[in-house]
Amino acid sequence: MEEFFDKMHRALVRAAVDKHSPMRNAYLATVDADGQPRQRTIVLRRYRHENGAHFTFHTDDRSDKMNDLRVNPKVSLLFWHPRQRLQIRAAGTLTWENQTERTRGHWDALHVWGRKSYATKLPPGTPLNAPSDNLPDLWREKPPVEATEYAYPNFTLLDVEAHELELLELDREAHRRAVWRFEEEKWRGTWIVP
Repeated sequence: MEEFFDKMHRALVRAAVDKHSPMRNAYLATVDADGQPRQRTIVLRRYRHENGAHFTFHTDDRSDKMNDLRVNPKVSLLFWHPRQRLQIRAAGTLTWENQTERTRGHWDALHVWGRKSYATKLPPGTPLNAPSDNLPDLWREKPPVEATEYAYPNFTLLDVEAHELELLELDREAHRRAVWRFEEEKWRGTWIVP
């Protein structure tokens, strides 16, 4: 069980630092104000597993997901590695930060093109009459980094503190699946039917 648990953590640590890891792009599920589940792909920026499991992502504060999270901060994450045939699910509570010292540090570390995701004139999901990236003209060429500061108020850090982790490994000979819950300051796991 411990080796299986470590395998999951190694995959997540790698996903947070390796841009080529298929697990870097996670699927975040929220529930909107009407109770409708909503999913989207989101890029894992950091993973820590001291005192629980903590996942960090970036988003635009004007996005629909933020509306969902303001109503219900409970989320589910899904990671899939097709070559290793590993699926990781995490359930937990999400908190966010906007315009703090910590978000400033993350923002300053972004390459100018990384800031583009937060720079649209209208909020993500706004209906348009025709296809458009909805970016100001300064984005037609690489803008100077200081010219992108107008987008900083849209930049938000998302932190998921997971209370449950599940690993499924698909194998021709024998699938394996286990679930762990963070209780009394430690992970307690059990094997479950795949």
